[in-house]
Amino acid sequence: MPSLWSPTDWPQRLAELQAPTGELKEAPLRRDVRSLGMLLGEVLREQAGEPLYEAVEALRRIAIARREAEAPQIGAADQAAATAHLQQALARVHTLDLPAAYQLARAFGFYFELINLAETNHRKRRRLSLQLNQNASASGSIQRGDLRGTLRRLRQAGFTTEQVHALLTRICVSPVFTAHPTEVARRSVMFKRRRISDLLEQLDRIPVPEPHLESLERDLLAEITALWQTDDVRSARPTVLDEIRMALDYYESSLFDTLPVLYSEVAAALAAEYPHDKSSNSVTNKSNHDKSSATQSSIANLPQLIRFGSWIGGDRDGNPFVTPQATRDALAMARALLLTHYRRRLQNIFEQLASSTQQVPVSKELRALLDGYLSQLRTAGQSALGERFPHESIRLLIACIMMRLGATPQSAVPVPANPALKPYTRAAEMLSDLTTLRDSLIENSGPRLAEMLIDPLLIEVRTYGLHLQTLDIRQHARVHAAAVAEVSAWCPSNSTDSLNLPSALSDQTAEVLDTFRAIAELKQTYSPESIRQYVISGATSAEDVLQVIWARASRRRQS
Repeated sequence: MPSLWSPTDWPQRLAELQAPTGELKEAPLRRDVRSLGMLLGEVLREQAGEPLYEAVEALRRIAIARREAEAPQIGAADQAAATAHLQQALARVHTLDLPAAYQLARAFGFYFELINLAETNHRKRRRLSLQLNQNASASGSIQRGDLRGTLRRLRQAGFTTEQVHALLTRICVSPVFTAHPTEVARRSVMFKRRRISDLLEQLDRIPVPEPHLESLERDLLAEITALWQTDDVRSARPTVLDEIRMALDYYESSLFDTLPVLYSEVAAALAAEYPHDKSSNSVTNKSNHDKSSATQSSIANLPQLIRFGSWIGGDRDGNPFVTPQATRDALAMARALLLTHYRRRLQNIFEQLASSTQQVPVSKELRALLDGYLSQLRTAGQSALGERFPHESIRLLIACIMMRLGATPQSAVPVPANPALKPYTRAAEMLSDLTTLRDSLIENSGPRLAEMLIDPLLIEVRTYGLHLQTLDIRQHARVHAAAVAEVSAWCPSNSTDSLNLPSALSDQTAEVLDTFRAIAELKQTYSPESIRQYVISGATSAEDVLQVIWARASRRRQS
């Protein structure tokens, strides 16, 4: 039996994906919704039985009939028929016992969840179609609100390239992860949704052999089955560590891969609306021209447009489980994830970039940087790395960068227990090493290598630093007011009095003080960007907090 996604012919399927407007462009979405509904029906019959499937289908048909009755036709909408259909649906639902009603509600919830995934995939599909139409001609339509459309309007208004770059330096979007109390979806459910989305995207490829289409459909059916057999929500409230892990999952599942793509799209939009001067066609200038084009259009020349933040593990307002240890865990987990990601990126660069000094030179700056690292290794009796790659200076530098991140490339010598190269303490140090590597490639006939391999990592280090995301520490103003009132009792009434500490602090005040001690400790352990601000919530302004502190101190002095 052919797959539900099998086309009558592939040119028709391609026409659907390319259609800019009209009914044809909606055909893929209708097919996805219809096919996913059929797969869900098969799962319901298999997993819950025919009665549930029939109940779902009956209620669905009634809902469709009501919608059609309410829809404006040639005459007036049939409100009486619509009301009758609604009453019929309510009567069916009211006859169900609690377990059956739960199963019915769950089935419809799954149906709408699958529709949402299909609609999300369709938005990706329409975006691709728009890009194809834009590339068809220089005067192609631009989507409203699209970055390229904005750049085109700026160009038409007379803005120069320099002015546009200046505007971009004023933009920096800061998404912040929060532990929303209504977020109860389990990680396993989230992963299954992503898997279904990936499968839907694969079904859009053209052409796909019939056996492959059938295999993708079977995988979809298996994922929907697994989703049905999985508890939808947690049976217990997630811990702070659970919330931290859930937020960090988004980096590995999408953000790490999306960030370079985002910058590439910005660079491509700039290059399309503000093309470089390519009038020189002489053979003698071709090399320099290629080098200039590669570097000018590079994402490395863009300003920082995004950075990430989080409250999870730092927001104490109303959450007694956010302790100083939770804050330590949040920073440690974020840093561990990021360093693992950097090592993976560098391992990939190491494998792809085996430039030999016997074939192409390196810059004197790279040579000096590498000599310094190798000298430190020799002093510590760790010269095996330099001996293994005698002519591959680029690889040696990458290996040294990895050593400063606590690892070495898999094909190199293992990192010793006490490496001679000190770990990076500031992102600027790692950026400096990567920039030296990039500049050497550009200087020595490798601008495309720099653009493909080094620039994405440079963008990531600028964005994530060595901390991944900035953690805000948050506490409510009334907690601070109470802590100030209690601590103010420590102050002597005059300069000659000795300082008499109370025998014990309240747990709340002790937690406030422990938080400040933890911040001081963590600011020394991690990069400065890890924690940038302490937010006192519940106060209309910083002046409100200062007034509380000042009032407490004044009353103490008067006493």
